[in-house]
Amino acid sequence: RTEAFQLMKTAIGIAREEANGRVKRKLRLERERIEAEAARQRLQLVQRTREEMRSPIEDMLKTLEGVGPKLSDYEAAAQQLSNDAAELTPPQLRDGANALTELCRPSREALDGVSAALEAINARVAEMPELAPLLAEDFARLRAKRDMQNVRMQAVETVAANGRQLAMHKSFAEREALRMEIAAKLRVCIEAQGQLPEQLFEAIQPDGLVSIRSIRAYLLRHNCVVDPGKLEAVFPPPSPPPVLSKPAGVEERSTLVLHQVAEGQADLAM
Repeated sequence: RTEAFQLMKTAIGIAREEANGRVKRKLRLERERIEAEAARQRLQLVQRTREEMRSPIEDMLKTLEGVGPKLSDYEAAAQQLSNDAAELTPPQLRDGANALTELCRPSREALDGVSAALEAINARVAEMPELAPLLAEDFARLRAKRDMQNVRMQAVETVAANGRQLAMHKSFAEREALRMEIAAKLRVCIEAQGQLPEQLFEAIQPDGLVSIRSIRAYLLRHNCVVDPGKLEAVFPPPSPPPVLSKPAGVEERSTLVLHQVAEGQADLAM
C-alpha cells in the first residue's frame, strides 16, 4: 500500500507540473504574440512618420538651395560697402548698411525658418529614437548646408553692423571736429578781449539767454566768420516737444552745448 500511494503521489505531481507548464507556455506565447504585434505597429508608425518627414526635409533642402546663389550677391554688396566705407559720409554709410541688411532679410528669414523646422524634427526624433538612424544622412546634409550658409550670412550681417557702427563714429568725430573748431574761434575772440573762456556766456549774451543767433552775432562782432551750417550742427535746433511737456527752447539747448564748448577749452589749452 505504501508503495502504491507513493506512485500515485508522484503521478499527481507530474500531472500538476505538466498542467502548469501548459498554462505557462500559453501565457508566454500570448505575451510574445502581443509583443510582436506591438513591435509591428511601432515599426509601421516609425515608417509612416519617416514618410511624413520626407516632404518637410525636401522643402528645407530646396530652401537652402535657393539661398545659396544669393549669398554671392550679398557678399559682393558687403565687399563693395567695405571698400567704399572710408569715402562715404555718415548718412551714406548708414543707408548703405541698412540697405545691405534689407537685401539679406528674406534669406535670413529663410535660414531661420530652416533652423526652426530642424528643431521641430529633432523634438520628434527625441520622442521616437528609432527615427534617428533613418534620418541621420538627411540631417547631416541639412545641418552642413545650413551651417555653411549661416556662417556666410553672418559675415555679411557683421559688415552691415560694422557699417552702422562706423557711421555713428564718423558722425561723432565730425561733430566733435566742428565743436573744437568753433571752440577755438570762441577762445580767440574771448581772449582778444582779455577775458577767460569761462566768461563766454556773459560776453555773448549778458542776460544769460544764449542762442545760435547771439553766438553768430558775437563771432561776427569780432570779425570771425563761421558757416551757419556748422553752428547748427554744434547747436542743433530743439526737437519737437513731447505731448504735455514743456518744450526745450533754442536758448536752453544752446546754453547746454555752449557749456560743452567752454569745457573744450581745456583740450585746446593743452
